[in-house]
Amino acid sequence: AATNAFKSGLYPAENGWLGWSFLDKEKNRVVEYFTHRNYFTKEAVNDFDYSIFNYKSIFELIKEQNPSLTVVENYPSVIADGAKNGYNSMDDMLDRTAQILNENSECLIYSYYLEPDHSLHSLGTNHRKINEICSEINYRIEKFAKEHPDTLILVFADHSHIDVLPL
Repeated sequence: AATNAFKSGLYPAENGWLGWSFLDKEKNRVVEYFTHRNYFTKEAVNDFDYSIFNYKSIFELIKEQNPSLTVVENYPSVIADGAKNGYNSMDDMLDRTAQILNENSECLIYSYYLEPDHSLHSLGTNHRKINEICSEINYRIEKFAKEHPDTLILVFADHSHIDVLPL
């Protein structure tokens, strides 16, 4: 929900993306929005009309107003939008980003990275591994920024995490 609220500029109740997954009552299954997979079996779900969740993203709106601007949304291969051309690692993501920058004088690139969010959901905020992941991301982005000094790089999280005690 948070990623699509950012991308759409709409509240989740307005864009229809209320979380990572949704209940498909007609087929009695839980489907992951981003991966187009059954939440429990991990099997691909190709028989659902995902267009009911469509909206014009901020990137589409920017492109409409700036037709000569190269606008790219870059996703990992596990995300449905990146399934055909997605990246498989941070190295791959940064290499693709560098390639786009090198091929275009003006561009807007949105790259979605699964970490630390993915690990935070299972490990919590105080786990040693989370610190390692964040340190590695910081190091890699800082290095990338030094290699591309004329590029504005914005790094953000679409939501926060807090640890809670079980009920």
